[in-house]
Formats: sequence, structure tokens, C-alpha cells
Amino acid sequence: YGWRQQRQDPLTLREEALTPLLPMTLAHGSAAARAIDLSDDSAYTQLALEQQPLDQFIERLYLRILSRPPTSDERSALSELLAPGYADRVIAGPEVVRPRRLPRSGVTWTNHFDPKSDDELMARERQVLAGDPPSARLAADWRARAEDAVWALANLPEFVFVP
Repeated sequence: YGWRQQRQDPLTLREEALTPLLPMTLAHGSAAARAIDLSDDSAYTQLALEQQPLDQFIERLYLRILSRPPTSDERSALSELLAPGYADRVIAGPEVVRPRRLPRSGVTWTNHFDPKSDDELMARERQVLAGDPPSARLAADWRARAEDAVWALANLPEFVFVP
């Protein structure tokens, strides 16, 4: 994507050829991890909090991610993964934790050589990579398995994009 991370020389002309780096960035970058996390800001968390039978949850998950209903084998596999603890997945009481909004960085071209700028950018990178905290409104074990299910669906060859 022409991104040079923390290098100082910006690119004005970018290659248009596809490289293995593009799908690797999507699959292993912070954006992909944040898309599947069941934080309090996640649409998947909202879906999991709704009172519905497990089959309906699986159906809606497939429709949301792949725009199609699951096959009977897919439904069976996801049921086996998500059934334990599904009835007790919702934890009453915890407050909703709103996503962290990071303030704009004070690093500019005029101060980027200052060692404090490096410290600020590295701290910011750690905050971005940490992401939002997982939702305390879902049982931790069940939430982790639900995130695995979302990750598996997002890694199917037919998956294209999470809006």
C-alpha cells in the first residue's frame, strides 16, 4: 500500500503490482485483529448479546460475514464450537467500555528527529496494537471461541470485506 511505517522518506509513486505483502498485511495487521475482536464496540458483540437460539446466531453470523446461510456441515461445526456455554454467555452488570479515541499525534516533520517523538510514536503504536478491551458482558471462554469462529469465517476464500 505504499506505507513505509516509520521511515522518513515518503513515496510519491507507488507500485501497482500485487505482492504477497498486501494479503499478509490484511491477514496479520492490526486492522484484521480489530475487526474480529468482540469488544463493546463490535457489531459481533451486539449480535452475541441478543436473545436468540444458537442456530439463529450462527445463521446471522454467516449472513453478516459471507452474505449467505451456512451449509448443514458448517452449521454443525459452528454449533459444536459455540454450544458449550451459549446459554450462559451473557454476563449481566458490567458497564459498556467505549472504544478509546486516540488524540492526534503531535509529531510533525518539524519535530520528528526529537527522541521524544520516537517515544510518543512507539507508545501510540502499542495503544493501537492493543486495541479495545474485550467485552466483559460476554463470558471470556465463550467470547474467545466466538472470536475464533469469526476469524475462521473471515479467512475463508470466499470472504471479501468487512464493512
